[in-house]
Amino acid sequence: KALAGEGIDVTAPFTGRCNHFARGAGLAVVDAERVDALNELDESVTVATLTPFARVAPRQMVATVKIIPYAAPREAVRRAVDDVGIELVTFADLARPASPGAAPALAG
Repeated sequence: KALAGEGIDVTAPFTGRCNHFARGAGLAVVDAERVDALNELDESVTVATLTPFARVAPRQMVATVKIIPYAAPREAVRRAVDDVGIELVTFADLARPASPGAAPALAG
């Protein structure tokens, strides 16, 4: 849950994986640089996302976090949250009107 930002629902862990879903139609706002950094920390922690600013439908999966093999070293998990940070994937709500030329508003 630490990796999910506004507008993202996270499923309960199952088979070593937690999936992240958009709450509504919008854009997947992905911090690709930090996702790449997290994936470099330890081979037991893997994050996969849609491409940054991909259009998403309500309840569409935008990311998945996989712990291989169903558990990760405590230090790898600590580094994933503390060193790389939180909210790697958020949601931009396309239903909210924006000023011409402005970026979509983040859901909140």
